[in-house]
Amino acid sequence: MYLFKKTEKKVAYWRKANAIHNWFVKNIQDGNDDCKDYTVSTYQLETLLDVIRTVLKSIKLVDGDITNGMTLDKDGKLNPILEKGKIIKNPSIARKLLPTTKGFFFGGTDYDQCYYGDLIYTEKKLKEIIKKDGDYYYSSSW
Repeated sequence: MYLFKKTEKKVAYWRKANAIHNWFVKNIQDGNDDCKDYTVSTYQLETLLDVIRTVLKSIKLVDGDITNGMTLDKDGKLNPILEKGKIIKNPSIARKLLPTTKGFFFGGTDYDQCYYGDLIYTEKKLKEIIKKDGDYYYSSSW
């Protein structure tokens, strides 16, 4: 998933940041997850930044087990591969304002250190982008 400035280069790139993609689909693409390019205004990016900041303020990371892939057992059942990491203690605000979503190549849907990292990255990028003003477009084509 990319964010481009019109007639310029890529200004942000997400890999498996499904909560961010879900926000664009719901708020920019009228619910159509069709891999087309969609124009995004600075105002819309500011709105996303506000949502991210609200969610980040609610996050407390604690020790826990995080999912790092899946394995197939002898009976054909998928089981998560768990490892020690950080999880969000109470993800209720994240679930409400910036929920994860399932999909092909979408990555994990847990509210953990990866979700948190996607928000931190996006907050940093949006702060840089918004300073420049202008119109951008979002593309989720892979």
